[in-house]
Amino acid sequence: MTELPPVAPSGVRSRLLAARGSAGLWAIADQSIVSVGSFLVTIVLARTLPASEFGVFGVLLGVLVTATTAHTSLIGIPLMVLSANEDHRNQLPTVALAWTLVSGTVFSAVLVGAAVIVGRPGLIAFAVLALLAGQFQETLRRSLMGRLEFSRATLGDAVSYVGQAAGVAALAVLGELTLARALLVMGVTSLAAAGLQYWQVRPAVKGALFRPDLVRPFWQLGKALIVVNGIGGLTVQSFPWLLAAFAGVASVGSFQALLAVMGFTNPLMLAVNSIITAEVARAQSLEPAARRGSEFAIARRYAIAGGVPLLAYCSLLCAFPRPILGLYFGTASVYRGLGPELRIFLLFSIAQYGYFVVAGVLNARQDTKALFRAQMASALTVPLLAAPLIAARSTLGAVIGAVISATVRGGVAGFGVLRGARQPGSSRTLR
Repeated sequence: MTELPPVAPSGVRSRLLAARGSAGLWAIADQSIVSVGSFLVTIVLARTLPASEFGVFGVLLGVLVTATTAHTSLIGIPLMVLSANEDHRNQLPTVALAWTLVSGTVFSAVLVGAAVIVGRPGLIAFAVLALLAGQFQETLRRSLMGRLEFSRATLGDAVSYVGQAAGVAALAVLGELTLARALLVMGVTSLAAAGLQYWQVRPAVKGALFRPDLVRPFWQLGKALIVVNGIGGLTVQSFPWLLAAFAGVASVGSFQALLAVMGFTNPLMLAVNSIITAEVARAQSLEPAARRGSEFAIARRYAIAGGVPLLAYCSLLCAFPRPILGLYFGTASVYRGLGPELRIFLLFSIAQYGYFVVAGVLNARQDTKALFRAQMASALTVPLLAAPLIAARSTLGAVIGAVISATVRGGVAGFGVLRGARQPGSSRTLR
């Protein structure tokens, strides 16, 4: 990641000190709303749609997730970082919205291709609406988060993500739920939230788009992250595409159902990653010996704090997979029979959690080289191991391949943490 210029102590620093106590709680609350809302939408769709239709949703969702990963790397994170300097914070959202229009147009073309490939061109308009509205809303919420206004961001996110869950659930209760209507609900609620957050942010339009000093930093900050997170996103999304190619879209639905069950832990993982990143970043000003000890103490403390509830949830799933799958998807659902696959998939979540812990340290060090090595090693397992497993064992093969991929990624990233502690002066930024 690109090094940042110093921030004037009279500006953001005082706000950081004043907001430290409450901002973390609001950040966790906001992420919980986003994750739980998305989780509930997936659960309702899995319980209501036919397996083949839910598989189509899984393919389209893969494109949406990849688009979100790219947007976060190139636009979202740079916007949050650059917003720490208050001089241009009302103009930066305008630049970010322009970048969002560009990225949204590119991924809309990808989404059109995906809809045609799975034989559902009638979904294109609804899927593109969900993509564009979601990305514009994400840009505006990131602007609020960059200003440390997490409580204000929570309101719009509730409109979007709670609104999506409520709308999809209402359609399911009325017996009117289709994939097209679900995508329409996602798009409309995101537009409503974007309108609210645009009013909260109040971007300054005049002159913002024609200032290179405002446009250039987005690329300077985002180019390393777009590569690193892009590889990770493509690796994860390769599994539903390989399943669709080798075993059909119904198997994609089964894999998506397993991801949905483990998605319940996403707020915990993201919160632990964010806390470790923030705490370790503050430790970078210490002397090398003290910094190393502090880094490992911080990572260990929060890894244990988040690991206890994670392991408790995994233990319940391991002991009672069939009843819990029935609770999520209904007692008559075909996904209730995924108990053996779910038990193995628990290892994926544990490995994923380990990566989030060590990635927090690497983020704080701005060690994008180590992150790149971890993502590349994980990506290589897909053609070498995951693809043959999927071709041979369908959903079970995808589960085993995902466990291997996540374990390799976490292991290589962990080695990067240890290596960076031994070589603190080496160049860490991917260029």
